[in-house]
Amino acid sequence: LDSSCMENFISAPSVKNAGVSGYDARSERGHLQFAEVSYTCNQGYQLEDPQISSLFCQERRWRGKQPRCVPSSGGEEGKEICGEVGSCEQLCHVEESGPVCSCYEGFILTDDGETCEDKDECDDDDGGCAQTCENRPGTFMCSCATGYSGFG
Repeated sequence: LDSSCMENFISAPSVKNAGVSGYDARSERGHLQFAEVSYTCNQGYQLEDPQISSLFCQERRWRGKQPRCVPSSGGEEGKEICGEVGSCEQLCHVEESGPVCSCYEGFILTDDGETCEDKDECDDDDGGCAQTCENRPGTFMCSCATGYSGFG
């Protein structure tokens, strides 16, 4: 596994009835650092296997068992109400006043109250990056200037 999908950004494959909830260029397991893309099922759907919600980068390709979203079996309060009014692009929850749209982490709700746009994390203190911050859909990536390395 590696982070090559984030260099010259490679979009993740689409998953039926799901959307990308975020890219993470810095996932870690032990000393291994790699890129990961996470998915969230659309309204009215749920992951067939909750353990399978991400793909991982290796040699400029997204790999792993692709998440699968199936119709929800019910029990999620508010789903029916959210489906009847408006059309939230990403998330919907019910408050006393009625259904309210919201966005996945790394996105912000636009003025229409239904659609989401990418939040540019690099606008706030360069995303906390020491040198270069590159905005990505739902996330960002720190990189080094030419001649520098992030690995000592």
